[in-house]
Amino acid sequence: MKKFLLIFLCLAHYISWAQITPRHILEKAYSIEKVKETLIPLKDYKPYPTSVEDWKKVVPDSIIQQVIKNGEEALSSTFEPISGSMSLDFVRSGDRSVHGKLSFGKRNRLTAIILAESVEGKGRFMEAIFNGIWSICEESFWGVPAHISGTGLPDVENPVVDLFSAETASVLAMADYFVGDKLDKINKLIRKRIYFETNRRIFIPMTTHSDRYGWMSKTRPVNNWNPWIMSNWLMSTLLLEQNDQRRVDMVYSAMKGLDLYINGLGEDGGCDEGPSYWFAAGGSVFDCLELLDKSTAGNINIYKEPIIQKMAAYVYKAHIDGFYFTNFADADPVLKPDGLMLFRFGKALKDENMIQFGQWANLNFNRFEVSGNQRMRTIENMMTIKDIPSQTTYQPVQDAWISDIQVMTARSANGLYLAAHGGHNAESHKQAI
Repeated sequence: MKKFLLIFLCLAHYISWAQITPRHILEKAYSIEKVKETLIPLKDYKPYPTSVEDWKKVVPDSIIQQVIKNGEEALSSTFEPISGSMSLDFVRSGDRSVHGKLSFGKRNRLTAIILAESVEGKGRFMEAIFNGIWSICEESFWGVPAHISGTGLPDVENPVVDLFSAETASVLAMADYFVGDKLDKINKLIRKRIYFETNRRIFIPMTTHSDRYGWMSKTRPVNNWNPWIMSNWLMSTLLLEQNDQRRVDMVYSAMKGLDLYINGLGEDGGCDEGPSYWFAAGGSVFDCLELLDKSTAGNINIYKEPIIQKMAAYVYKAHIDGFYFTNFADADPVLKPDGLMLFRFGKALKDENMIQFGQWANLNFNRFEVSGNQRMRTIENMMTIKDIPSQTTYQPVQDAWISDIQVMTARSANGLYLAAHGGHNAESHKQAI
């Protein structure tokens, strides 16, 4: 019996960690000296429009009006504080929705009014932006209580970096970038507070003890948390950090961090979390690569790497038809794919199937919105609308075999669709063996 148990445990360990491949693509291709040489300085880094005139050049007037309307609607709500009882609600009742509704709502409203002020430029959203920033900076924790190891309340002396604290940092970085000068006119301490809180809650933990987080593991595959957090760390670093050397160091550290996710992909680039999570996983890898490409004037670019090409192709290989995708684990089989992001990713990869998939998704689902997650994509999506064609020749993939996650799909000429999944219980979003 003991011998059988030992064999079983060894097999379970092999299955769980078999996908680790020490590719270290970014670290091997680019040194920190290369980053220092090519990274655009903060004072010159202007990846997004910074004036009303610049917005009008790249964004249709209908979208500008939609953004202003979204901002006006956001003005009707106040930025309420998060109480201690609300923070404890998760450990007391298991309900995370009350905290989430308030926390996510504040960040969505702040994003909406930042963009509205940026595209309109009249100053009428500024007091609300100030109050939103201040309210969020006053919070004890930028993430969600479910991510604090069951305590419910955060230890403010030991900030935890989770998905939503990283997201919050990028929202505040957007505020600094788009309306920073106007914030200075209200009070110069506002931007100082943005940096102080982002540095305390994100930059210092990520540069001193990121290895304590499971999503930065070097010994087992990591899931969507890694690229999701890396993308927001990159964005907030690029837009906020004024020390040139520290900015270089953090960008390079984020590159090595992203390598950990890529190392965990199998040879076919499959996403073991399922298609709906791919938009936070593979999609966030693209967010990172897009930021690296733009912030170095194209000098750091790995779009031609086969594993990146395969990772991207997974999402359209998993598409069945309409809203439906081949589903497993706890992924949602029904979703509205972000066509604008898919179109950009396809263009970067020169993948015609993905380009057409993005055009099809945009035509069918009209996905432009101020997203509740991956809010940085909202800006790039706004800037993509004028470029995306209004027609497509997209047809779903006939059949696919993704060996590393053991997913097979096939369809007949008369519309019958078959999907099968092997896999194992130690994949992401399943119970561990």
